[in-house]
Amino acid sequence: MSDYKLSKFNYYVEYSEKFVLLLNKLSKQTAIMENTKLDNIESGIYSIENLEREIESGFVVSNQIDEDLLANENLEKSLHSNVLSLTILTSESCNFKCAYCFDEFNNGNIKEHTMEEIILYVRKNIHKYSALHVEWFGGEPLLALNSIYYLSEKLIDICKKASRQYFASTTTNGYLLGFNEFKMLHKYKVYEYIVTLDGLAAIHNKNRPLKNGEGSFDKIIDNLRSIRDKINSKSFKITIRTNLTKEAYGQFESYIEFLNQEFGGDSRFTFMFNPVYDWGGERVDQIKDNLLDDICDFYNIIAKKGEKLNLSAMLNRATNRLCYYAGRNIYTITTEGGIIICPQLNKGRIGYLNNGKMEIAPYKLASWYALEATMDPKCQDCQDYYLCKGKRCPANIKAIKEAGLLPEGFGCEKDAEELDAILPLVYKTNPELFIKL
Repeated sequence: MSDYKLSKFNYYVEYSEKFVLLLNKLSKQTAIMENTKLDNIESGIYSIENLEREIESGFVVSNQIDEDLLANENLEKSLHSNVLSLTILTSESCNFKCAYCFDEFNNGNIKEHTMEEIILYVRKNIHKYSALHVEWFGGEPLLALNSIYYLSEKLIDICKKASRQYFASTTTNGYLLGFNEFKMLHKYKVYEYIVTLDGLAAIHNKNRPLKNGEGSFDKIIDNLRSIRDKINSKSFKITIRTNLTKEAYGQFESYIEFLNQEFGGDSRFTFMFNPVYDWGGERVDQIKDNLLDDICDFYNIIAKKGEKLNLSAMLNRATNRLCYYAGRNIYTITTEGGIIICPQLNKGRIGYLNNGKMEIAPYKLASWYALEATMDPKCQDCQDYYLCKGKRCPANIKAIKEAGLLPEGFGCEKDAEELDAILPLVYKTNPELFIKL
């Protein structure tokens, strides 16, 4: 064992007196191991022949390996994917008026000239890439369903003729995601969905009402039930995301029982639970006293009542800390044809589509793409520096924090606290996601 060591990127969470949960932040593998075995590995007692799985999954590495160099190489590969990823805002309007939303969504649906520019750009450039991924986003993207259908048909045809893969996803409030609409979206290769529920009807309808003030809960649940019961395909995944506030705690146990009964045990549905953040805007000021300081009490209820819930989405979020929008070849296109770098920070256009080209000022990309440009000084002293180089959230730089555009603690400050809570929770509900070492 003297030629091998425990990986510096291992994260350990005590699960019981006998077992410890492990996450290797580089390989993204999760595992469970007896404490005595871990102690013996650390002491060099185990022979290499008995550690094949530990080495294969990255928990044990050769002393000859420079793990920082390996992490840096993996980071570069992640940031330089050869997939063209377009987040297309099909609507910058919304049919909801959520209590915590920072945007007023007054820009309407995608313009015809924007759609034609997107089609022309993809046609001219798809040969440079291995695949095209489209995220239909908003606002509420399904307010422009016909535009989604039109663009999907054109883009799929372009990719087919170019022998390139095409796949799509969407983030929607779920109100317009009826059975017939889902069938059409599925036909157009939209296989991944994020739908938000904020609790049972009373809480959800208070936080996420329609613009006219009416509730939205019943319609969303009817839609999800219809998809569950009438669609036999297993080629899609719906992540039900719940945004949590202090107010949600009183009925949270009943809510988890409801989710467990309705969608538990169905591998097509996965679940994610997040605290509501202060993203700015006037509306969230009215609920600031209701924002969470600690989510662990909610996790305890999930572990107790959500035994059939698929929490793989939570594990993926906890183990994949790199911001999706940090990579190259990833662009967000507005309804007017403008190009922005991140749909969550729609604060300024970096360019626009013009005659099948992206007209982008290079200096506007430099601070986003340059690894050193978005780094807080404390990053340099972090053991995990080469896992992200400050790309956990490229926008989370000092100037933007001071401007109040991002909440405190949004970076990696609370990662350890979150992992300490999430790993035991996911192991209890989904032990199959952990290797037994």
